[in-house]
Formats: sequence, C-alpha cells, structure tokens
Amino acid sequence: MSWPLWAGNSPGGLAWWAFVAWLAAVAWSDFRSRRIGNVLIATGAAMALLLVLMQVGDGSGSDVLKSIGMAFLLVAALFLPAWWLGYMGAADVKLALALALWGGYHALTLMWVMASVLAMVHSVVLLARRRRMRAAAANAEAPPALRVAGPQRLVPYGAYLAIGGVVLALAALGGR
Repeated sequence: MSWPLWAGNSPGGLAWWAFVAWLAAVAWSDFRSRRIGNVLIATGAAMALLLVLMQVGDGSGSDVLKSIGMAFLLVAALFLPAWWLGYMGAADVKLALALALWGGYHALTLMWVMASVLAMVHSVVLLARRRRMRAAAANAEAPPALRVAGPQRLVPYGAYLAIGGVVLALAALGGR
C-alpha cells in the first residue's frame, strides 16, 4: 500500500472508493444543512486509521506517521485559529484531522488550498448577492421578501475540503 492511503497500489480499489464515497457524504451533508455530523467524520477517520495501522504493520509506517504528524501540526496552525476566531466550524477542524489521516500533509495542503479558493469564490458571490438585496430593500418598491434580510448562510468549508479530496483522488486515478 502506498501513501496517500486512498491512492493505494491500485487507485480505483476499495480504499479509493471508500474515500470518495465518504467525501461525497461529507459534501452532501455540509451543502444540505451546513453541518457535518460527528458520526460521519468518525467513520471516515476510523477507516483511515484502520488503513494506517495496516500500513504500519507492514513496516512502511514511519513515513506515514511523519506525514500524519506534520498534517496534524498544519491543522493546529491553520484550522484551529480559524475556529477560535469563529471563521470555521468545529466540524471543519475535525474533518481536516480525518483528512490528515487519509492523505498526510501534502494532500491536506492541496485540499486546503482548493477549499480556500472555492470558499473565497462562494463568499464573493454571497457578498455580491447581499449587496444587491440591500440595494433592492432600500427601494420602497421592493417586494417584501427583499426588504428583510434572510438568515445568514455560512460557507460550507467542509464540503469544499471534500471536493478538494475528490479532485486529488481523481488525479490519483488518472495517474495509475
């Protein structure tokens, strides 16, 4: 088995499908309700941990453990401060830790960059939409639905992390 875990010796194998299916469930949950349940995150982390233990048992685990350790430091440096400041939900931090088990720091860094770009685009679209809604609400002839701002919609950062993971998994599939 090679690193990252979802690439394996044969991308498209069982670990790859488990990773992609788990990420699809994470993205669906976050897009649908802006929540990712602990059970869903724990399921993905448990699958990854099982694969890590199998790899460590084969004697090829020292590089894997170093990569996971560095990924955990990356989460502590980037994701925890964002959570403390209220810019990110706790589920996003837990998801990042689970993704660290699946891919180590190289993969997590790439997923973080992709997720951040997608979240930035999402935020720009939301800001533009709110600006239009406020301008319409200032107009006395605006429909009542536009006069009252709706509930604040959060950016589904976990879903964007999941999309980044799927992109990397598809890249591994294409490179076999």
